[in-house]
Amino acid sequence: MSIYSTHFWQGEGTGSAQTLYTVASTQVAIIRDVEYLNNTAAQDTLYLTANVPGFSPALFAIANQVLAGGGAQWQGRVVLPSSSSISLPPFPAGVYVIVCGYLFDA
Repeated sequence: MSIYSTHFWQGEGTGSAQTLYTVASTQVAIIRDVEYLNNTAAQDTLYLTANVPGFSPALFAIANQVLAGGGAQWQGRVVLPSSSSISLPPFPAGVYVIVCGYLFDA
């Protein structure tokens, strides 16, 4: 089994919910690090959603009360089995996110 460090997604909010990454049917992903930059004029709570088949969507990588112009980092371990995805809620333009972790062959 090989382990790969992976840059899953990097981008900006669009005002609409976005699917950031979907795990291939032959892999398992582990989200290890999420970086947030709130380059808007308003304080906000930032988070991602894990969408695992057979389970209700779950919030993770929660950063409470990120100040306008501020940033936050989340580090942890969220396992996403094959065919799972992570999504970003409808954050406005000016909210930037980077998601990194590992990919395992299933």
